[in-house]
Amino acid sequence: MWSIKEIDVFVVKIVNLPYLKNILLNMNTISFALVTLLVYLHKTESLCVNVLNMEEQKCAGTLAADTILSYYLSNSQLPIFGEYLKCTWEAFNLTSAEGDILYDNLKNIKSWKWTILRDCDDFIDLQLRGDNIFKNSVNICQNTARGGIMTPLSVTRCIRDVIKSH
Repeated sequence: MWSIKEIDVFVVKIVNLPYLKNILLNMNTISFALVTLLVYLHKTESLCVNVLNMEEQKCAGTLAADTILSYYLSNSQLPIFGEYLKCTWEAFNLTSAEGDILYDNLKNIKSWKWTILRDCDDFIDLQLRGDNIFKNSVNICQNTARGGIMTPLSVTRCIRDVIKSH
């Protein structure tokens, strides 16, 4: 294993070679451009691809990814979709073993637009305001749930309805 000092000396020797210096500078420019493009695309969420991760695949059973997406987009109330959401929310630690919604975990989910709503809009304004709108929607749905039983399906529908009203 190399030490940090040995790596630094090696890098300095390579960069001081004239022909490699130009190659590295060009690679840095290209790398920077690619990273900038990826960050921009990520910020606008233009890279949404309808692919199920491992947890979602386990929960989907025989359901295809396109079928699940159609359930999200149509705000489906089908029991099979409810079972899928129950399974994925438990896998993502958004519900307890007893089925209670873990609202604090839900508020802190990073990829909420895709994970919870399967929404892939490119609207920058929604992206900038999105996290606050989402957290406020979760708060509204949590307060609505007081005294009633909420499921992943009913919370998903509630969040979608609240966000649409903004």
